[in-house]
Amino acid sequence: PKWKPSSFNGRHNGKRWGVHCNLRERNVTSAEHDMPSFFAEVIFPKLLHLAPMKGCIPNEANAIEYRKSLGHYLVDHVDNRQLSKEPIANLSLAGSCYMTFKS
Repeated sequence: PKWKPSSFNGRHNGKRWGVHCNLRERNVTSAEHDMPSFFAEVIFPKLLHLAPMKGCIPNEANAIEYRKSLGHYLVDHVDNRQLSKEPIANLSLAGSCYMTFKS
């Protein structure tokens, strides 16, 4: 998929693969874009070796690009646990940012 401007949880560019958790309509819809084979071949095997991810079946992936020079940002938010039942994994590539999780 192509990068799309988004303002969901803050300004950024994004793209997604796999099922879509529609928070407004509170449902899960089928995939517009299949997961890239790279995910299944490289990322998911490494992810599933982590204890909290054992037994999970990854069905959704998002790529989010934040560029400070463009005014991009991420706001505090809560992921919907009713629609996203599996644990959530975050992978940050080539960036100097970090994410803080609160319970």
